Amino acid sequence: MSSKKRVCVIGAGMAGLTALKNTLEHDLAAVAYERHTAVGGTWIYMERKAGESEEDVHSSMYQGLHTNLPKEVMGFPDYDFDTNIEESFISSELVLEYLQNYAEHFKLTPHIKLEHEIIRVRPRSEGWEVSMTSYFLCTKFMILYS
Repeated sequence: MSSKKRVCVIGAGMAGLTALKNTLEHDLAAVAYERHTAVGGTWIYMERKAGESEEDVHSSMYQGLHTNLPKEVMGFPDYDFDTNIEESFISSELVLEYLQNYAEHFKLTPHIKLEHEIIRVRPRSEGWEVSMTSYFLCTKFMILYS
């Protein structure tokens, strides 16, 4: 009897959430690692503090940002935006809320490790060696994935 293949998904933004959902639907043992404290990836807005450079913050968001695509185009085919939202070009906060609701709706959150940053991925004969830092645990470690 073979065990499930282990899959590492890097990030819990739009692409990471759909990758996680699809791997779980194919009965794979998947975990997504997100360096932020919440699901949402690039849609998380973070204020830059005094003394921090743009490289320290790692965000393309800015206050008041709205999408340049209508929500009718950018939503996932299996999960619609809230029908009570009238405008098509929505705020980044609404996109972030949509992604967090998507993760909850499809029960992805138990498979997401927040405050984990992938620092290296290397091929190995038996799979992939994934090295990461856990900000929550203040430690570095390595896991082998299929």
